[in-house]
Amino acid sequence: MIPPVYYPKEVKGSGFGRINILEALKASEQVRTSAAAAK
Repeated sequence: MIPPVYYPKEVKGSGFGRINILEALKASEQVRTSAAAAK
């Protein structure tokens, strides 16, 4: 799940909502990878 704090304003405020959602998914994957690596 994407943390709701980060992305709703970005998505709603942009005409490129789908692109922002894809970017958000990529970012969340990077966060998961970083968190896994940190452990």
